[in-house]
Amino acid sequence: MNIVDKRRIREDSEEIIATEPNLKPTYVQELEERTRRAEAALRQRVADLEAETQRARERIQAGIEQRYERKERDLLVEVLGLLDDVDRAAALSCDVPAVAEGLSLLTARVEQFLKAHGCTKFVPENQPFDPETMEAVAAVEGQAGLVVSVFKPGYFMKDTLIRPAQVTVGRTGS
Repeated sequence: MNIVDKRRIREDSEEIIATEPNLKPTYVQELEERTRRAEAALRQRVADLEAETQRARERIQAGIEQRYERKERDLLVEVLGLLDDVDRAAALSCDVPAVAEGLSLLTARVEQFLKAHGCTKFVPENQPFDPETMEAVAAVEGQAGLVVSVFKPGYFMKDTLIRPAQVTVGRTGS
């Protein structure tokens, strides 16, 4: 067997930096490049899908919180109606001390419940009428634009009005 060395040797004795020849066929290089691009595109797609999934989770969580707050507000409005009934019953049962005391205890307990749920009561007597937070149910002789009396107090849940105060507003004489 004959072996022929086909390497070229420089005659001027300079050190030659040998570079490895590219032994891969060009189509293999193209396939590797395509694979790298496809992997990068897939990684980007996975990152986009993960981000969209996170945004969807946040939207769903926000929707759940809104529904919970709406249901809580609806429940508190129902409790306010019950509290109004208890207050009317207490006003009618003044002559029976045991009943009046029981109703006042019940009123106190319901007010604690409302406070625990972030409900605050406002009674706007002798204040200027505010159509954003009050509902005028009657107009009587008195100073124009001032609340003369309160039929039902208003309530806020945190910063949201859940029930406007029902008031009688003063007007000047005719």
